[in-house]
Amino acid sequence: MDYMSNHGGMCNAFTSLTETNYHFKCSNEAFEEGLDRIAQFFIAPKFSAESAEKEVNAVDSEFNMSLQNDSWHFFNLLMNLAEDDSNLHRFMCGNKATL
Repeated sequence: MDYMSNHGGMCNAFTSLTETNYHFKCSNEAFEEGLDRIAQFFIAPKFSAESAEKEVNAVDSEFNMSLQNDSWHFFNLLMNLAEDDSNLHRFMCGNKATL
């Protein structure tokens, strides 16, 4: 994150029903090293206690923000109405208690 930020960019990810999308941007001069740094996340991931706690807090924050969002309520209703053996009926989002 610091590398991307220091080179005019950012990196982030999101998960939808069917895929997880990782994306980044940075200056042209930093692109090759930036791409390698992102690739290392998949080649040799580091799961430090500090980064895991930070991610749990981020997920919890997103969950709490979604509580006021009508589209999340609608999607939750669809999930609960889906057949029990359907992929749509599966767990969608967590918080500190569920993670």
